[in-house]
Amino acid sequence: MAEVTFRLISRSTTTGWWDWQHGALWLGSDGLLRWPRGWLNTIASVGLMQDLHARATDPGIQDAFTAEAIERTVQHGGIWIPDGTIRGARLRAGIITGRLNLTLADGRSVKLLWAKSSLTYDSLRDALSRSLGDGLQLD
Repeated sequence: MAEVTFRLISRSTTTGWWDWQHGALWLGSDGLLRWPRGWLNTIASVGLMQDLHARATDPGIQDAFTAEAIERTVQHGGIWIPDGTIRGARLRAGIITGRLNLTLADGRSVKLLWAKSSLTYDSLRDALSRSLGDGLQLD
């Protein structure tokens, strides 16, 4: 199975205010992957400090994932959002946290929150504006 290259754009992403477990948010050419980091890394704030100091110009960490690796991630609580399933998005930089609300083709909505990071915001803005055009709202 072919591997797809992803770029790490956040180490502190959650799926809402009631989800206290951080996850890594990976941006690929064909979608977004949120990989849960586990409670120990969340409690130790592993990744949170790196996110707070990340700049939009940071090249970020890259890794390649196969479809099987993505499926295993989803089976263990991860989220895979293929680019073609996103119908609309609302992106907000925020004062303390950034937020992305997605509307998917099947009618579901997905919320992602992260510690404020220009790397995360700028990466998502650029990728979603290319794929959604006017379907992306910026707050």
